[in-house]
Amino acid sequence: MGLDVHPAALGDWVPSFVRVSNRMAGIARDPTAAEVSAHRGLLAANTLRVENLELFVHHVADGAHVREGAEFKPDEEAPTTAAELRADLGTIVLAAQTRSASPLRLHRIYTLLRPFTDGNARCGRALLMWQMLRTSPEERAIAFRLDLFDAWQPHRSDVQAHSTLM
Repeated sequence: MGLDVHPAALGDWVPSFVRVSNRMAGIARDPTAAEVSAHRGLLAANTLRVENLELFVHHVADGAHVREGAEFKPDEEAPTTAAELRADLGTIVLAAQTRSASPLRLHRIYTLLRPFTDGNARCGRALLMWQMLRTSPEERAIAFRLDLFDAWQPHRSDVQAHSTLM
């Protein structure tokens, strides 16, 4: 009996994906081994859980955690407890697992939620890639052809390489 992991997560493209994601977050250095490993771990998991996202953020944004009451701005319309945020994350994870919403739609919803104190954008991109790995090559090609990844534009050749390797 083999491991229940997505084999693409072990590919040579992952460090490049992490580098691009870090650059988009304003991190100019090369990715650390821990960051690459965190991405591989999240992307490989065929059964996604909220705990996977929390562990991922712990490794890519030292000290980050699920936001709680006082960590929200007064004008934010958002859940006020970590338990409520985890419940919302659970809904996102379930939608990702069941493919009841497109990867891009879930990415937008996740981005609005901003559940962690740091690392949200990188986690959102990793969650998007987790879903993209589980779509058909045709669906991935359509997403790239329609320029739905405008934010990746400066690194388009790296991203297109990812879409062919998955």
